[in-house]
Amino acid sequence: MRTTSTRRMRVLVFVVITCVCSVILPSPPLYAADADVAANVEAPDEAGSDIELKGFPVAAYTPETSLTFAGFGLLLVRPDLDQPDDRTSSVLAAGAYTLNDQWLLNLSPNLFLDGGAYNVKASVSLLKWPNSFYGIGAQVADHHEERFDATAFVVSTSIRRRVLSRHLYLGVDYEFARRSIVAQTEGLLRSDSVVGSDGGLLSAVGVNFAWDTRDNSFAATEGSYVQGSVLRYSEALGGDFSYTRFRLDGRHYVDLGHQQVLALQGMWESHVGDVPFYKLAKLGGQKRLRGLFKGRYRDKNMLLAQAEYRTPPLWRLRLAGFGGIGEVYGDDSPLSVDNLLWSAGAGLRLAVDESEGVNVRADFGLSPEGTGFYLSIGEAF
Repeated sequence: MRTTSTRRMRVLVFVVITCVCSVILPSPPLYAADADVAANVEAPDEAGSDIELKGFPVAAYTPETSLTFAGFGLLLVRPDLDQPDDRTSSVLAAGAYTLNDQWLLNLSPNLFLDGGAYNVKASVSLLKWPNSFYGIGAQVADHHEERFDATAFVVSTSIRRRVLSRHLYLGVDYEFARRSIVAQTEGLLRSDSVVGSDGGLLSAVGVNFAWDTRDNSFAATEGSYVQGSVLRYSEALGGDFSYTRFRLDGRHYVDLGHQQVLALQGMWESHVGDVPFYKLAKLGGQKRLRGLFKGRYRDKNMLLAQAEYRTPPLWRLRLAGFGGIGEVYGDDSPLSVDNLLWSAGAGLRLAVDESEGVNVRADFGLSPEGTGFYLSIGEAF
């Protein structure tokens, strides 16, 4: 088994390097006109596992970014058939540019090692991301909008060990980020009236747990996923801020029969200390209450509940309907029904890898603030 693992890791390291190069250097497969004819290269099956590399272009859209052009390199390392507790490892390399003059380079491995006993997740990002700030709290308005430019280098990693059960993981986290914020309009940011108005350095360590009984990590049809973490940002670790973040994310997937799926999610996030505005809990965007502008509502605390129904597939297509409610609140402004936010909508899913459940997702969301259209890879939850 040691020889098998060594061979697999050598191939994995080689293809990770290839993925990084595919983001930086032009490559015909990554710029193919259609995802269905994108590169699909399988490594020799020396180790008995299924190793597959795909490259494909993606056009995406969200209200926060406008039209996005991206290239992806996706590596999938499926486990040996004689290791039922193991799970598919993946490495995603991506580059993106939006019509709002935002760009991003990212490398994100998610590896299951030693027969699934260890899970190593990481993300390395370099980005320039102009954005909007509307203030802090549940009572914000369009005329509060402040534009700012943000550049950042962000590294995060999580190492987990399976304990007691094949479904339970315990682990440690680390995050490092350096951001530069430049306000483009008059307001709270330019007057340095909010924490983190000029960016700063973040360094944090923490602990986490995950309970995962899902049948698929990309698009589950049954099972549950619960993840909790405590992350301590500290000046003692070299950062500019000291505060603690608590987060709990629970998801459950119900098989309704005939390949129908009901997906449920509840999420809580809370911060204690002086938090830079760009790290406050947020609602909106393509994952949390689609139809709200991401980051329009932000505060120290957040509660969210949402559900999504997915129809049986017709060829490679599925329909989906979704809805949710949520609220942001501060230390001095407790939860209130008057501040509750909601969204609802419908969408279409196109399977680009049926065996792994990787979908292109197109959603239209409606909220009290307006509407939003989202085109992206992967499910919202």
